Amino acid sequence: MTKVPLQINAIIIDAADPERLATFWSELLGRPIVDRSGPYVWLRR
Repeated sequence: MTKVPLQINAIIIDAADPERLATFWSELLGRPIVDRSGPYVWLRR
């Protein structure tokens, strides 16, 4: 049996204020916000 490395492509977190939460994670991880669409906010990978 060969081991396949685990790769996480995305994490989705439900929040009452997604913009505020994305800003928090952006600053914590040092990854800028790159896109917004409706209630969704994406950080740079």
